[in-house]
Amino acid sequence: MPKDFTSPLLRYGLAVLSVAAATLVREPLVSILSPGIVPYLLFFPAIMLTGWYGGLWPGLLATALSGLSARYFFIQPEFSFAITDFGVAFHLLLFLLVGTFISVMNEAWHRAKRQLKKSNSALTESKEAEARQRELLQVTLSSIGDGVITTDSESRITFMNPVASSLTGWEEGEARQRPLAEVLNIINEDTKEIVESPLPKVLREGAIVGLANNTALVARDGREIPIADSGAPIKDSGGNTVGVVLIFRDTTEQKEAERTSLLLASIVESSDDAIIGKRLDGIVVSWNAGAERLYGYSPDEMIGRPIYLIMPPDREDDFPQIMERLKRGEKIDHYETLRISKDGRIINVSVTVSPIKDSGGRIIGASTVARDITESKRLEREREELLERERAARFEAEQAQQLSREMLRREQAARSEAEIANRAK
Repeated sequence: MPKDFTSPLLRYGLAVLSVAAATLVREPLVSILSPGIVPYLLFFPAIMLTGWYGGLWPGLLATALSGLSARYFFIQPEFSFAITDFGVAFHLLLFLLVGTFISVMNEAWHRAKRQLKKSNSALTESKEAEARQRELLQVTLSSIGDGVITTDSESRITFMNPVASSLTGWEEGEARQRPLAEVLNIINEDTKEIVESPLPKVLREGAIVGLANNTALVARDGREIPIADSGAPIKDSGGNTVGVVLIFRDTTEQKEAERTSLLLASIVESSDDAIIGKRLDGIVVSWNAGAERLYGYSPDEMIGRPIYLIMPPDREDDFPQIMERLKRGEKIDHYETLRISKDGRIINVSVTVSPIKDSGGRIIGASTVARDITESKRLEREREELLERERAARFEAEQAQQLSREMLRREQAARSEAEIANRAK
């Protein structure tokens, strides 16, 4: 019984009573027991009982009282505490050492038991925290606007949020434990050929992998939905890839917006996106309402001024580099970068840049369509933080389990040593 649950009076009282009982039981047997160390034998149960019940100090008290009682009542000359014989002194000292050892072992057992209880409590708390984190992650993944599917290392689906269910046409209960390829059928939007899922590459390389452009999801009912997709590894505390999370979204509206932009004009004043026209030297020549909403500058404030006004100092090389790529005939689609608003806010934007040409086909400037992706970036960071907290909670739980096993091992070792010591007597 741990001493935390007993009063000092009971613990120390047991030491006195157990020694007294051993003395009384020993008295009728004194005539038949051999001299030497034998007079001490009946006191060992008293010491062990006291140490088990009361801990170290009651055990030491029982040891001391046992030594005094044995010397006074059962060792010649009786009724005296004087020690005149070396053998008596040696046996008494040996008895006291063994009694002390038993008391220490009992105290070690008590401590190991308390530590085990503490470890079990910590393990329970860690598991509860992990469950809360997992529940929070499930709620978050279920409420975001992108489709989310997670798989195990064998490419079998373990989770699917409502958006993913809506896009694929599969309910989560139906899709769970099915191979991903059976549920997520991806094709090239132009050629209709099957596109390899990013999952095998993620499992193979342990890195984030995105889909190629012009990909579409073939839903269960045969609908083709253009999507943007990426896959990221799910790793355990040891860094091993144990699954994959796929995040994809319906890009139908984005595709339509791009087609409309190409058909109507390079610059559309009524667009919700920030659309900016610039000369080759970076001077702004047009600035729509979307740009005003995004960056905070009115057209009067920006037209005729350099585009570098909305670029952070470390991003001022963006414009000349983009112009060089346009001159080489490259397309700049959904290039993610940073911009700075009038009030100093840093904004994550996805920009699409198209060349502005004269009647002779010469590039005389560029048109930029920019969209604020700050919120989506924030959600991405939150998702990563949630995954990191889950991994941390799992690691803490594993550490607690290891500590629990170690405490159990020590307890068993202490018991074994105590049993060996008892048999040695």
